[in-house]
Amino acid sequence: MRLARKLQLAYLVLILIPPIVIGSFVAAIYYSNSFTIFPSDLRAPGWLKPELFVIFDEKWERYSELKEKVIIFVMNDKGYLIFPIFTADGPIPESYPYFDSADPVPLNGPGSTALTYLPDLYMSRGTEWMMDLNITPVRLDGIPYMVAWTEPRLGLPGFIARRGWMVPLFVLTGVMLIPACIDARLRRSIRRLQAASIRLSTGALDEPIAVTPRDDLAELAASMESARVELKDGRDRKARFRMAVSHDLRTPLTSIKGYIEALEDGMAADPEEQARYLSVLKEKAGLLEGRIDELIDFARSDTGGWTKPGIAISAREFFAELDAAFRKD
Repeated sequence: MRLARKLQLAYLVLILIPPIVIGSFVAAIYYSNSFTIFPSDLRAPGWLKPELFVIFDEKWERYSELKEKVIIFVMNDKGYLIFPIFTADGPIPESYPYFDSADPVPLNGPGSTALTYLPDLYMSRGTEWMMDLNITPVRLDGIPYMVAWTEPRLGLPGFIARRGWMVPLFVLTGVMLIPACIDARLRRSIRRLQAASIRLSTGALDEPIAVTPRDDLAELAASMESARVELKDGRDRKARFRMAVSHDLRTPLTSIKGYIEALEDGMAADPEEQARYLSVLKEKAGLLEGRIDELIDFARSDTGGWTKPGIAISAREFFAELDAAFRKD
């Protein structure tokens, strides 16, 4: 993914994700609470409020619609159960899941709907059903109660109900981490390119610039690598050119020095031989001058504003001149 797309993604995350997540969080809270506005004087954990609401108001039809039923009993400050209510036909509400109605004998007499004393319930039912209980104090209208519950809620609504404070934390963390990760990747890429540019500026052209397809600045790195290759090739061409120029200038100069030394040593005694030597010297001087002019033209060509039109020549005449020059040598 290229840099522009990652920046667009970061903007979308910063702009869209928080409202979406917060809206989903609010909707999930309302859903988990069955869209119920609880009494302001009900002091209890938020995930227990949906069941406590129907228990205290004895809205058993709402209780049967609850997706989860985690409260086993609610005890008042006197030790009596206000939930469930045991009768001769079984507990109320009928959808209460923790005590079956196989033994419908009530604790407080036939047909009684009186409150059940918790120690009496222990004596008649045993204590095995208390093994996995969790006890939480609650308060309604200033009156304290004890709530026994088990089996935490399942799924996303249960998680939000139990750990709702973590959702905004996750959202904020994600919103902060995504731009931070993109920024860290960009910084690494920029540092690598900065180091490569320093090497190029100091003339260290032999070390290639690493280009990875997943790099955020891969296209820029590839361009810098192409520039490095071109600079290195240009440097190598100039080095070869200097060696060739040195050789081309040295060759006629060596010939000129040789003929001058021959004249000084008296090897051309007669005027005809001297004339031939002088002719060769003139020819070599002209060749040397031509090489120098070509070197000047080449130096001017690097300026970019200088052009020299090409001239068609005869290949036969060109090689004839070369043959004549080397034949004399």
